[in-house]
Amino acid sequence: MCRTMHMCRKLLLLNLRKILLLVLFVGTSTYTYLAFTFPYEEPNDGKMLRMLQDVRSPLEKLEDAGYNLERLQDQESPSKLVIRPEQPEEIDPLEFIFGGFEDKSVTTTPQPRTKKKAAPLAVSKQTEVATKRTAVIVMTQMRSGSTFVGEIFNQHPDAFYFFEPIWALEYNKNKAYNSTAWQLKLLEGLSKCKFEPIRDIMQFYLTTKELGVMKTCRAIDSMCDRYRNKTRKWPGRCPIPDDKFTEVLQTNCLKNKFTAIKTIRLNDITLFKPLTEDEELNFKIVQLVRDPRAIIASRLALVKNNVSVTNHLHNDVDRSEVRTVCDWMTTNMQPYRDQSEWLRKRYALVRYEDVGLDPMTTMARFYKLINIPMSRDVSKWLGSHTKKAKRMKDRKDPFGTKKDPEKTANEWRTRLSFKQVQIIQSECKEAMTLFHYKFVESHEELKNIDVSLYQKRPPQLF
Repeated sequence: MCRTMHMCRKLLLLNLRKILLLVLFVGTSTYTYLAFTFPYEEPNDGKMLRMLQDVRSPLEKLEDAGYNLERLQDQESPSKLVIRPEQPEEIDPLEFIFGGFEDKSVTTTPQPRTKKKAAPLAVSKQTEVATKRTAVIVMTQMRSGSTFVGEIFNQHPDAFYFFEPIWALEYNKNKAYNSTAWQLKLLEGLSKCKFEPIRDIMQFYLTTKELGVMKTCRAIDSMCDRYRNKTRKWPGRCPIPDDKFTEVLQTNCLKNKFTAIKTIRLNDITLFKPLTEDEELNFKIVQLVRDPRAIIASRLALVKNNVSVTNHLHNDVDRSEVRTVCDWMTTNMQPYRDQSEWLRKRYALVRYEDVGLDPMTTMARFYKLINIPMSRDVSKWLGSHTKKAKRMKDRKDPFGTKKDPEKTANEWRTRLSFKQVQIIQSECKEAMTLFHYKFVESHEELKNIDVSLYQKRPPQLF
């Protein structure tokens, strides 16, 4: 113990000096050892690069490792960071599953991360496409489900839809209109919203009762309704004044983003070639096919129920009619099989059975084909029309659109005998093989509805 305060201070300072000298000695010895063991070298390029990499932030390292960093705005976490591995470019599924052509120039190999600069030519091309009028036509045969498929376009709020316009040529008093030249002229006028050259045809189309345009074309009915005199007993079907007729049609047509047409009255897809090459049009084609056994069964049901739509139907399976149905399917697919350039990126081939089994996906692909944003109105309509109809009237309506897809797809199996099915299959071997419709080999297989004959097509079916 220190006897005086002075002695305690001396001892404390002495000990502190000893400690400082010891630390200095240890530090000097350590530095000398390290300097001789690891001599200093100027960093070369490789070392400098590693040094620079070491000071990068963790997010920068993830980016260089091939990850995409996306900030998602979320109510709960507004600055939530999502890290996803870099994905290679995917081939458009439309090219494989839904018609079109395989683009050989597209590769799935990941490309180096480089900043993409927008080329001036690409911008001008996009501007050019945007100025073109978009039009789509659904081409098929009678009793192939075209009314249902047409509604996928008709229900869109930006569609100007025409239901069976070729009918106005076939049944017009002027028989000269019933020709291939006028078919093309009519389709061109409808697609471009240019109605003056087809004025007479359109007046007949909009005012004839038998066709029922007002029940099937939402945009046209809305347009005509503005000119109806609701105070009269008969307000008129489409009483647009003659001096304003083409002007009103054109204005209303152009207000909508695209034109949609549905027809069962065209037999040659090559009729559309000039429209696909027209500089003013972005013209798309949907070829709709259906199991020929289902088509024939549906036509026989019309005859049985005394529903008169044409004089060419038979009350039993007719070989010549069956051949006509299947030849139409294979002949009109031939330009696609030949990969004709005029169809490239403009054509979709779809089976009615696939529409029924997966209507929402079909809708998405349709609108991707025509490059128009989808609408919730169409989704709601599909949701309410792909269930079993509640009213008996809707269930029995041969032209109704409220259908149970699975039941509709298999209904022919309960209507046709095995002998009738054999006749159809013998005349349609090529078409059924081409479109992947399964052959029925026995009466038991035909009537066993629990075993489905339809499967979703594999990605490279066509």
